[in-house]
Amino acid sequence: MNNRKYIIVTNEQIAADIWSMRLQGNTEDISMPGQFVNIQLPGLYLRRPISVCDWSENELRIVYKVVGEGTAYMSRLLPGAQLDILTGLGNGYDML
Repeated sequence: MNNRKYIIVTNEQIAADIWSMRLQGNTEDISMPGQFVNIQLPGLYLRRPISVCDWSENELRIVYKVVGEGTAYMSRLLPGAQLDILTGLGNGYDML
């Protein structure tokens, strides 16, 4: 688990209350499907746990549903904004 800074590349609504966010940053701690990240949001006490949808060497994608104050805040974030994220969380699962 590592605390890292990520830059929002895109943050787009893909369905009713569903958003897709691409983030640029170090993804070396993400190694298996099923892992998640914890996102710190300014002014909110608890981090938001979000499953990783996809990742590559320097980018990850999350898909989230707006259900409360934290995810509503996330839906208003614009490309270029920086987020503090804990990565490499969870055991993941084997695809075999």
